[in-house]
Amino acid sequence: TDLYMRSPLNDKELFWYVGKVCRRLDLDDKDFSGSSIPTEMEAVISQKRLIIEYAKNQLRPQNFGGPYSKNLEIWIAPGDSEMYTVQ
Repeated sequence: TDLYMRSPLNDKELFWYVGKVCRRLDLDDKDFSGSSIPTEMEAVISQKRLIIEYAKNQLRPQNFGGPYSKNLEIWIAPGDSEMYTVQ
């Protein structure tokens, strides 16, 4: 799943690609110790703070940091969607 972020305080229409999140779907794997498969949204929520802090402080501080950091939004899209946006 691809991750995009935007700050409506900076630009209401511009989304920035900030990375990917993945989840394991192979319940038959003996090394898989969990009892349930997380949804895409649960996978994003579990890493929300990491995603936001990385985007805000390392990736795009000029768009997500300082006064623009109040209402940050994370959006998800199907995998490899960033390739469609550059074509």
